[in-house]
Amino acid sequence: MTTSPTHKIERTQDGSTTLYNEALDEHYHSCFGARAESLHVFIDNALVRGETSTKSVLEIGFGTGLNALLSLLHTERHPDYEVLYTTYELFPISDELAVAFANSFDETERSWLRRLHAAPWGEVVEITPRFRLHKIQADARSVTPPTPLATAVYMDAFSPEKCPELWEIEQLRRLYDCCASGAYLSTYCAKGAVRRAFQSVGFEVFRTPGPPGGKREILVCHKP
Repeated sequence: MTTSPTHKIERTQDGSTTLYNEALDEHYHSCFGARAESLHVFIDNALVRGETSTKSVLEIGFGTGLNALLSLLHTERHPDYEVLYTTYELFPISDELAVAFANSFDETERSWLRRLHAAPWGEVVEITPRFRLHKIQADARSVTPPTPLATAVYMDAFSPEKCPELWEIEQLRRLYDCCASGAYLSTYCAKGAVRRAFQSVGFEVFRTPGPPGGKREILVCHKP
């Protein structure tokens, strides 16, 4: 279904939905399974890693809000979790498109996702008593260390082929500086050049199996 001049909502193989950006010729999530990819790459391999349940999440690419939604749902299921979720997005999707995308979720998730999209930009908003959201409409290259420093980083920018500036060594060094000691950064991109770039700024980098049916490998980076 076309919902804007440049975006389409498309169903992925696990039944969940993604957006296709016609201008970039790129999907926001894996066509093999948007939800499965987000859960595997960002929740399982960044959010839940580490010893503390008080999490400071930094996301590069708010996009559809799916990663934020799944992080919120995880927090709701784990009463020991408290999350500050800071996310950068230079080009937010339109309100109309956000509503249309949310309509593909069940009633409870749709309500949460609409609240995440409706939260004002540039201020910390309490979505629940244990989940606070700080949306920043800015180029991710302007990222500054959050307070507290990030314990989990979701590197979910468009691919290096489409947005190479967000994968350059100087940008990855900024992300390293945003991380607390022991933090984990995860990304769907496992290209050799990207892996070496993460290593060059100080991360310990591991190739990890990708989500079921999706990419063979993803990258998980750890700040010693």
